[in-house]
Amino acid sequence: MEENEVDALLITGEENYTYFSGHQTLAPNDTYSRPMLLLLPRERDPVIISPSIYAEPISRISWIRDVRNHNQMGAAPMELLENVLRELGLNASRIAMELGHDLRLGMPVNDFLRMREKVAKAEFVDGTDIIWKLRMLKSPEEIECVRQSCHITSAAYEKFFRDVRESMSELEAASLIRTYMMEKGAEIPRIYAFASGPDMVSPRDATNRILSKGDFVWFDGGCTYKGYWSDFSRGGVIGSATETQRKTYELVHQITMRCVDMVKPGIRPEEIVSFCANEFRKAGLCLGTSVGRIGHGVGLKVSEPPSIANYDKTAIETGMVLALEPGIETKEGIFIVEENIVVGTDKSELLTTASRELHRI
Repeated sequence: MEENEVDALLITGEENYTYFSGHQTLAPNDTYSRPMLLLLPRERDPVIISPSIYAEPISRISWIRDVRNHNQMGAAPMELLENVLRELGLNASRIAMELGHDLRLGMPVNDFLRMREKVAKAEFVDGTDIIWKLRMLKSPEEIECVRQSCHITSAAYEKFFRDVRESMSELEAASLIRTYMMEKGAEIPRIYAFASGPDMVSPRDATNRILSKGDFVWFDGGCTYKGYWSDFSRGGVIGSATETQRKTYELVHQITMRCVDMVKPGIRPEEIVSFCANEFRKAGLCLGTSVGRIGHGVGLKVSEPPSIANYDKTAIETGMVLALEPGIETKEGIFIVEENIVVGTDKSELLTTASRELHRI
């Protein structure tokens, strides 16, 4: 905050509240009825402004001792916030909020506009750089949470490919994966994309389509462990894969692993993209670019900065957790063998352990 000439950070978004306070609400991101506010002054102790229902867990879990409770529903407690700002001498200060990329305010826009009017002498500025400079670098404890999430997802994937069968619907198959994640200890299981059968143009949601012999079955999923996500993909074929499918899948896997090997502190996302595109060209393939990047950060959100893309100039640092997902999409299948890694001092560590073979179902 000192570097950015900011007097306080006002946190309203769910993940940022959890990150800075250590307290996670009963139903993260499931309700907007009970807004949580966290004020982090540069030179004073922080203050949580919370619904009374969270008073006990906050006192037990959070490191923050000053908690102001309210019983307001459906709108941010603007009057209480205004009083706290005045009490701390911040009513005419420079306050950073979640106004930039990959962030969202945890209050209605109308409440934010009303707050600016009521605290007219304060200047509300973008705190994106402050927040992501911290959140992109994971602590050992955070990395362990992602590692456990990847372990749970990997085990669920292995069991899924042993049990999925022809004549299941895509929805049944997706439900099976989620069930296995829960059995292995996931908090929130999720399938981000599912695709099967002929004419696999792009990833999509699972449907009622029935799996049949010859189908290429691909999915991208993950789960949370103590709030931290995993995110990676695997694929298989019902019956026998074609030579093209086997060759392409293996080539994409090999190139992905070369990308993993080159990720180290100091390298920039555009260098990874350039290297990857060149490796695809040498293999006679064309790197897919429909999603705008070949990877991203992973943490309290399944997709966080940095983006592994030409437009992201962030220098990779030790402690970042990344998902690498270069690949191609053809009518024969979606060939992406995504991996989650943690950037180490000398080399990256693979957090994903699920088999990288093209499974025979």
